[in-house]
Amino acid sequence: RARLYSEPDGESVASAAAHENEDADRPLTPWELYRYRMLRVQDDLETTRDIRRKLEIPSKLDIETVDEHLALLHEWHELLEESVTRAGSVHVTQRGDPAVLEALPQFAQVLDILENQPREDLYALGAALQELTTELARAIQLQQQYLDRTILQLQDRVINGGPSVYFVARSGLNERIADLERDLAMLTDADSDTVRETLQAELDELNAERRRRAIEEDETNEPEGRTFAFIVVPDCGAIPSMSIFVASVLAFPCLWRRRLYGLLFGIPILYAVNVGRLTCLAIIGAYDSSGEIFDFVHNYVWQGIYVIFVVVVWLLWVELFVRKNQKPTASA
Repeated sequence: RARLYSEPDGESVASAAAHENEDADRPLTPWELYRYRMLRVQDDLETTRDIRRKLEIPSKLDIETVDEHLALLHEWHELLEESVTRAGSVHVTQRGDPAVLEALPQFAQVLDILENQPREDLYALGAALQELTTELARAIQLQQQYLDRTILQLQDRVINGGPSVYFVARSGLNERIADLERDLAMLTDADSDTVRETLQAELDELNAERRRRAIEEDETNEPEGRTFAFIVVPDCGAIPSMSIFVASVLAFPCLWRRRLYGLLFGIPILYAVNVGRLTCLAIIGAYDSSGEIFDFVHNYVWQGIYVIFVVVVWLLWVELFVRKNQKPTASA
């Protein structure tokens, strides 16, 4: 069996989604949890883009007085503070460039000092303002680079992200305890006390069993089961290989009706083969602790096997739906 699991982000995706769906009297499906998580990533991406657009400074500065210079520096400092305040999220753990985070309080102190400086010594004040301008511009540049990297990371998560699957080939004692703890955490006030008491009693029994094994050093059953966590990215759908099959069917010289039969015949078969491929890889991943066998089978063995399936299914279509139904041509 497989289940979607939430990220360890303080408030789990599952509990947050359930909180927003308080009126629902059913548990969220894996697809709903995945959609909720991806919507949060997209929201983080849009927020970060908005911050990056605001964090721009003009190439030429039109400053005539000290007060105008101080007002400009205050504006830059506020932009930096806003970028740091809004950038943090579930998927963006750090709020800004480390050097910027460290320098922000110092910038505020220097601005306060310069604000209270007498205006008589314009030369010394102007030199201090110019130095602070250079430092603030450098900090803004560092923050822009950090936000650009963050945007690329979030874009990659949106493009290549997929449901996170936790495959359990064999449940161990620890996995069953973790399942029960998760089920108890997801219960709402609408759930009956009987359900809660039943789950709690089963959890207490398993915890007692784990303590007994620890005391007796019982190794007859593994406390850890055989599990494997992976993310189903778009390439896992075998879309490129299916596209080759579709193009081969459409390009073959025959009636359009037979081409339609080929698509209806081949795509479900290739989809079923891909599901079998994912299941096979999940089982291998659960039993291959080193990951070397999984990487070899994933990157080389199944790549070749799936291409062979594409060719075989296409040849079957040609034999069963095209050539078999063609009328023999009369020889001269």
